[in-house]
Amino acid sequence: MPAMLNADMEAINKYIMETNGKSSKAESIKAEWIRYWESIKRDWSWYSQEEFDKARNFRDRFNLANVTSKAEETAVKEQMRSGVSAERARGETERRTSSGSYLEEEKPLVDFNIPLSWKIGAGVSALVLGLLWIASKTVAFDPIKISANALLARRK
Repeated sequence: MPAMLNADMEAINKYIMETNGKSSKAESIKAEWIRYWESIKRDWSWYSQEEFDKARNFRDRFNLANVTSKAEETAVKEQMRSGVSAERARGETERRTSSGSYLEEEKPLVDFNIPLSWKIGAGVSALVLGLLWIASKTVAFDPIKISANALLARRK
């Protein structure tokens, strides 16, 4: 399926790039598409399902902005809702909503994908510091004095 997504993405790009915008809104969407395409375009890897869904939404927004009559707008909306999608053509589960758009996952502003080893290290460090703090409050424990006494003992 990833190879199919690449071909579909290329087809959407070719369609938007070769179709003239009939309104300023369509031209604005086309310019936005060009910026988006330049940020994700690749020859060496597969496109994700989320990127494909976003591209289809761009295409549909572009098509809606390009209509010149109410009848044409109705036809475009009907095509979005009930036209043959890539999933339907392959016999897969339909991904579009009742309005004809595709859900896009929101990317977090900051990616908190911290490696497990870092999480374990931070947890152990916090535990050790917590135990040292508790020991300093409950026992006559002063790490500076202990260190100074250890240094003095080594000199003798």
